[in-house]
Amino acid sequence: MKSHLIFLSIIILILLIGCKPDNQVNKVVTNDTTPKNIAAENTSTTEQTQTLPKSENQPDSEITSMEIGLEGGELNVTNPNSPIVGARLKILNNTLYDKTKISIIPITDFPEKEYCTIVKGILLNMNPVVGVTPEILHILLVIPFEHVWDDNVYNLVYIYNLTSKEWSEEPIAPLPSLPGLFFAPLRSISNDQAYFTTLCRYPTES
Repeated sequence: MKSHLIFLSIIILILLIGCKPDNQVNKVVTNDTTPKNIAAENTSTTEQTQTLPKSENQPDSEITSMEIGLEGGELNVTNPNSPIVGARLKILNNTLYDKTKISIIPITDFPEKEYCTIVKGILLNMNPVVGVTPEILHILLVIPFEHVWDDNVYNLVYIYNLTSKEWSEEPIAPLPSLPGLFFAPLRSISNDQAYFTTLCRYPTES
């Protein structure tokens, strides 16, 4: 188990090259409201923000989107009004088989999880769906998270399948990697999977 954790830590450190934590997450960022032509811009740096239709049961949600191809790229959620401001998605080069539009979408309508309180929700969307190279740990999702320091509370990130309505058995990010941040290495991107940061208090065995 110890050797596995050391190996995972080394892989994450490799992925983090060029993906330094944003120390200005709370800084107010002025949004550019001018429409952008994604196809005409450099695919490795393009960012676009749009608003989902308003729902009666939840506030407007902000989407950060970017076209990414074989060269890879990084999405950064900088909109201060987004509930997941500070979230990032880093994709290494030669990860995707073709160009696609990838979006980071905040989720504000949380499913229930026994023994847990959900804090944030993130959905990754790929349109069109393209193939991903079979190597492991070539995609890194960075999730901002306010750590709760309590010996009886577990700070975890779980995957929830939106189609089957089932939770993953094991957390994808068992520990915060840095203060206020989860680093979750991913093997693929699925439009059916959402990522939730949770505070869990499991019953102890008597």
